[in-house]
Amino acid sequence: MPLRIMSWNIERFGINKFLNNTWDTTGARQLHVTNNIAYANPDILVIQEVQTNAHGGFGGLISDTSGGPALMALLTYLQNAPAHAADNWFCVPPLIISQGGGYSEGIGVLFKGARFTFQGPWKWTGANAVDLNNITAQAAYGGLWAGALPNNDSGVADPLGGPNFTEDELAGQYVFDDALGAQINFPNGTSRSLWHTQFLDNNTGRTLGIFAVHFPPKAYQARLATARLASVQEVGAALGATEDRVILGDFNVNFNNAAQVNAFQHLTGGPAALAAEPVCPIVYALQFAAALGQATSLKSVKQSSTTGAANFYNYVQQDSAGNFLGLDNILVARGGAVLAAGNPTVVNRVLGAPPQLDMAQSVPNMILNIAPGGPRAKRFRTLVNYGHIGGKIGASDHMAIYSILP
Repeated sequence: MPLRIMSWNIERFGINKFLNNTWDTTGARQLHVTNNIAYANPDILVIQEVQTNAHGGFGGLISDTSGGPALMALLTYLQNAPAHAADNWFCVPPLIISQGGGYSEGIGVLFKGARFTFQGPWKWTGANAVDLNNITAQAAYGGLWAGALPNNDSGVADPLGGPNFTEDELAGQYVFDDALGAQINFPNGTSRSLWHTQFLDNNTGRTLGIFAVHFPPKAYQARLATARLASVQEVGAALGATEDRVILGDFNVNFNNAAQVNAFQHLTGGPAALAAEPVCPIVYALQFAAALGQATSLKSVKQSSTTGAANFYNYVQQDSAGNFLGLDNILVARGGAVLAAGNPTVVNRVLGAPPQLDMAQSVPNMILNIAPGGPRAKRFRTLVNYGHIGGKIGASDHMAIYSILP
């Protein structure tokens, strides 16, 4: 059966997105987040930019003060909302993927437990995540993360001879080496690393590897980090006949800019765009292409207006050359000659395309119904319109995307 995967960089995702305040007294931002999820109806949900302090250090659990409670609040919503309750949602406890001196954050991966079994690929020791072959004993998560994963047999054998791991004894992977055993940075020692989680699809018997990214917001660093994915052993290893791999997230590589998008060629069969970086041994299907003219990066509420032309008006970010910013992407490789997914969908709730639109008026309606100039711009930025969607004040500076794997 088809598999829906959703990726969303929710700007500084923390508990403030789920709490009312003096500006958002109605939970409009939380409604925007949950409505987007309901619209896409994903089986796997990946959220970048989950907030944390650095106290846990690289590879430690994210903090219990902001992003952690936000993810658990979202998980509680998915577990209890009538539309989602039968899906039996769980969440992989996120580890800090920022290295020393970098901006601290984690990546949240939530999944339908009714369909998937979490399979690591690493184990949790009670203090950190390590390779399955590490002699340190595994442990279940406690504290805030107790119950985030089920205490079910994961089907993953203990290479040290113990019983199979339970799902809540496993962890994601945050450190990656090249073929020579050297640790890979994306692209330097202060940058965010990958976040690799592994699942068994109980409906199809296929395994699914998710490699989630949030690369630096400088184009030259983002291109180098994207090209370096080809050196990751787990990314380039031969695919099994029933194995799927997905690389997704906020690459900060603009697929609407020809000078940037060629960095993906290192994953899609070449030729190499950066001479010092290899081409991946297996070929991933790039879901977006520059010709699509898509965009995923939103302006802040204060910068936005209804001026400009359809379909992006003045609410989508542009680079200095005038290219709309499409920074989020999904790449897919599938074993056993299974077709890759088609082009993903940008969940654009500003134009009013999804039927469950949570705005009072879409931009086209506003342009028709409200006189131009200051009053229109002010009306557009209010909480009931773009105010609860766009960055800085609203929910996010990115739009969500999702893809369907047949």
